[in-house]
Amino acid sequence: MGQVTIADADTVISGGRGLKGPENWGMIEELADVLGAATACSKPVSDMGWRPHSEHVGQTGKPVASNLYIAIGISGAIQHLAGVSSSKTKVVINTDPEAPFFKAADYGIVGDAFEVVPKLIEKLKEFKAQNA
Repeated sequence: MGQVTIADADTVISGGRGLKGPENWGMIEELADVLGAATACSKPVSDMGWRPHSEHVGQTGKPVASNLYIAIGISGAIQHLAGVSSSKTKVVINTDPEAPFFKAADYGIVGDAFEVVPKLIEKLKEFKAQNA
């Protein structure tokens, strides 16, 4: 966890206010660990002190040009979308089907991160075990 930097990462897992608090960041780190990804966050998350500013992605943060960018609980303010526009494949997981990120995403899951992400982690671990 945290070994891969945002700038060098092939895959970036990013969390937003939808995670409800820093105590829920473990699932972001676990998903990143399973995928060998870097962790990142939206500006409000770094502004609230949940994550370091070095992980803030967006126009006023770090730009990301990964092959896969997964946004969890991030609505997709224009400044954030500008920072991830160079990523090849964008996936969003959000409870709000009207979140701006869905318009920019290649794939979207309308759902609660607290239900979707643990299932995703479980399936990825099963897949890795079967293909080891």
